[in-house]
Amino acid sequence: MKLTDTHIRNLKPIPGKDKKYTDGWGLFLFVTKAGTKIWRLAYRFHNKQKVLTIGPYPLIGLREARERRDAAKKLLLDGIDPNAEKRAAKLEALAEATGTHPHSFEALAREWYETRTVDYTAKHRAKILYRMEKQLFPIFGKKHIVNVDAQDVLAAARAAEKLGHRETAHRIIQITGQIFRFAIAAGRAKYNVAADLKDALKPINLKHRATIIDTKEIGDLLLAIDEYRGHYAIVCALRIMPYVFVRTRELRGAAWEEFDFARREWRIPAERMKMRTPHIVPLAYQVVGILQE
Repeated sequence: MKLTDTHIRNLKPIPGKDKKYTDGWGLFLFVTKAGTKIWRLAYRFHNKQKVLTIGPYPLIGLREARERRDAAKKLLLDGIDPNAEKRAAKLEALAEATGTHPHSFEALAREWYETRTVDYTAKHRAKILYRMEKQLFPIFGKKHIVNVDAQDVLAAARAAEKLGHRETAHRIIQITGQIFRFAIAAGRAKYNVAADLKDALKPINLKHRATIIDTKEIGDLLLAIDEYRGHYAIVCALRIMPYVFVRTRELRGAAWEEFDFARREWRIPAERMKMRTPHIVPLAYQVVGILQE
């Protein structure tokens, strides 16, 4: 006869004896001599009799116990041992909680970092790693990649935004998006949850630097450079700049070994340009003359 809620509530332990109360299809309530009530499921797998512990009553009621029995029966139809599935789920939950799951966001982020940033400069790589370890991993690094959602990423970005670091907030979303694209390509994720988050942040404050667009004013500037009589190194730098169009820090940091006068080339090392390869600047005859002078 099937069990009822009333019957289960009124069951009393038998002194010195454990007892089983069956509900059908292998499900039974095991009542210990101490009065503990535990749902269990008896089943056969590969011709071996086994028992699956479903959980304690009343934490798991009669209806839920039957639902879990039916779910276990479906696993058996698919050739899966319910006990093995339960152990696997526990191990996965433990791995996710401790951040050791191979499909956790942190694990995939580090794999992306080792695979996709190898050609970056050491300084740039260090900055990316710092952002991941300080701004991403503490918030959702331990989560399985498929359980990370847009709100997780947004929380990390807005934490930086609240500190006034708007550019960093946008970088966080950019890096997370790159990691998700890597995970999708590897078949470990289906969606890039960071894809549409850019507009959820405040825009970066662009600082427009002084510029001249009037042709007459450009001519006046070039004449002023020619007439400048300051420090000799600065005079040379000002005369060179209109020919090479590099950032001032690249010109200030130029070393003699970077110039090839025979080829009329200036080869700026990749690490100084934050590039993968050296940046080659063609040198006009006028620039070569200034440098030789």
